[in-house]
Amino acid sequence: MRFLTAALLTVTSVAVVTVHHRKPHHPSSATVVRPMADRVSRSDVRRPLPGVEKPRRRAPVRRPGPRFTPGSGALNWTALAQCEASGDWHANTGNGFYGGLQFDLQTWFSVGGHGLPSQASKAEQIRRGQILFATRGRAPWPLCGGRL
Repeated sequence: MRFLTAALLTVTSVAVVTVHHRKPHHPSSATVVRPMADRVSRSDVRRPLPGVEKPRRRAPVRRPGPRFTPGSGALNWTALAQCEASGDWHANTGNGFYGGLQFDLQTWFSVGGHGLPSQASKAEQIRRGQILFATRGRAPWPLCGGRL
């Protein structure tokens, strides 16, 4: 990789530009001298020099996040229920949220649930939680979703 160093000499009215390689005294290092105008602007200093390639930026490496497939069992639903409802899969505290995963009724019905979530089995709640997670991620559990 090459680094560009520019030194402007106003006394001699020339611009001296040295292109350095990472290793000192490398054969690809070069010094270019060119006449300078009376007034130098930033664009003059940044102008590409003949024979010097601009370093190419590498594209950022994007690492895919963990993929969720329903039924994979990769998510810790018990830890989520412990955080949401103190581990009580039949929680019904009267606040509009039910079961271990604290579904509200609209969300429960939207993922195919029947009756009250607090009356459904742990396995049924997890199955509905997996459907919800596949479409909305951790958003339905803003405080405890990080435990999944």
